[in-house]
Amino acid sequence: MMGHLLSSRVRLTGWATRAELLRRLGETDAAADAHREALLLTANEVEAAFLERRLREVH
Repeated sequence: MMGHLLSSRVRLTGWATRAELLRRLGETDAAADAHREALLLTANEVEAAFLERRLREVH
């Protein structure tokens, strides 16, 4: 179980980082897609709120 949680956290971090980099490059469609992928991986309300805010900013 711990391995699955760690794997999900790593994937979430990867998608969130990708979204931020794409946003900074002006690739808003790709950034929005990456934010959506990250949102699918989090159950944390604070993280979800942050990702949703970023998604609204780029799309």
